[in-house]
Amino acid sequence: MKYSEIRTFGTSFTQGGGFEYWRKPTTKKVYEGFTPMKDNTHFEFSWPGQLDKLVDCNITNYAKCGHGNERIYRLVYEQTTDPNFNPNDILFLFELSGLGRKQIYSSKLEKYGVYNYMIDWKNGAKFKEQPGINMAFDYYVDEYEENEAWDWIEENYETITKFTELTTDGVGTKQQVEQNLSFFLSYCDSIGLNYYIIEDESMLLWTNPFLKKWIPKYLFTDRYGQLSITGLHGMSGHNFTIAEETDKFIDDGHNGYWGNIYAATMIADELLKRGDVDKLKEVDFPTREEIKERVLENINNIPKPKLI
Repeated sequence: MKYSEIRTFGTSFTQGGGFEYWRKPTTKKVYEGFTPMKDNTHFEFSWPGQLDKLVDCNITNYAKCGHGNERIYRLVYEQTTDPNFNPNDILFLFELSGLGRKQIYSSKLEKYGVYNYMIDWKNGAKFKEQPGINMAFDYYVDEYEENEAWDWIEENYETITKFTELTTDGVGTKQQVEQNLSFFLSYCDSIGLNYYIIEDESMLLWTNPFLKKWIPKYLFTDRYGQLSITGLHGMSGHNFTIAEETDKFIDDGHNGYWGNIYAATMIADELLKRGDVDKLKEVDFPTREEIKERVLENINNIPKPKLI
């Protein structure tokens, strides 16, 4: 084994979005029997969780639902500037987000959050007032617990919305993402970081002439054949979503359990081929058909609401 640890970073598609079984009783019933579902985390359903079963090193998943590249930049900087950090021991895997995700910091709470927004490309590439912004420090926590973070969001929502409206358009957003990607990847190279890009939802690395020099850092280097963790390109064509897996009983566009198994298997095979892992463990994963059969059986066993 070349590395003692693999660290994964990204959005909900890497964290394991859609599998918040501790918040969603229906999800827990639908996917009963596949994993213990006792730790109240996404990990056991995520692709990093499946990769953990295949490789003989530690997997640490730093991905977070709703957050974007700026959180990746911050975490990587914090980790790599630790005096005990050894770049030879760790492989980093990045799922880069699309446009419209901005990190925020609350001095009151002393913690980082994020707000998501959309650009109206059809009408002057301006900030899209509807649906506006969506803010959180921890998705699937703040809105359920209505904690102090939720109070801060309610207090400051209009202020941040107005700020975004006044300072945001497509041109500025695109340039900021491009320049920050350039700075980040240059930093990674300068310190000798071992890393691959699993997915770039923005596709800017393929379209910006300067950024194209990092295309070889893709784990999968064919533009349209790259592994699409997000479902944006390849995987949406395969339709490995939760919605497909449950026959739309759960209408969620995140990867289903099979989609995450498929992603982990592809990643593991490529890491083996490149010599980043010495060998893979044999894992008896359920097939796509077996998963769907069990899922639909679980759905049929869920009591139907009584009509009054």
